[in-house]
Amino acid sequence: MMASIRLQVMGLLLGVTGVVMAAGSWREGVVYRQGDRVFFDGREYVAIQGHEAVKGAGWTPAQAPSLWQLAPQHAAAGGSAWREGRHYRRGDRVSYRGKVYVARQEHDAQPGAGWNPEQAASLWEYVPADRPGISPRPALGK
Repeated sequence: MMASIRLQVMGLLLGVTGVVMAAGSWREGVVYRQGDRVFFDGREYVAIQGHEAVKGAGWTPAQAPSLWQLAPQHAAAGGSAWREGRHYRRGDRVSYRGKVYVARQEHDAQPGAGWNPEQAASLWEYVPADRPGISPRPALGK
């Protein structure tokens, strides 16, 4: 009985750990491993090496290029940079002018319509660094 309870507790702890380790907001005082992904100032970064973000050191992803690099902007299946003429589905993630956005609804980015993420708030939601709960998927396009 006790072993079963321990296994259930461990399962819950591991499940929570998996959620916490998804790309969330960068924070001071956190130990990061190589390959960890974080959002900082609307951009997604990948840890180049393991380190502790020492409080007060100023080792933000934007200020510490020896620790962080911008996440690749192009996925193998068509990329994640926003472009006119593409079809986007709700939840698609794109980068535009160095910031990350999530499609609020399915739509075609009509050429010349000005439906870029900065101009069309009804179509795109900005993903600020303090909103790690948004778990978008890369845009596949048409």
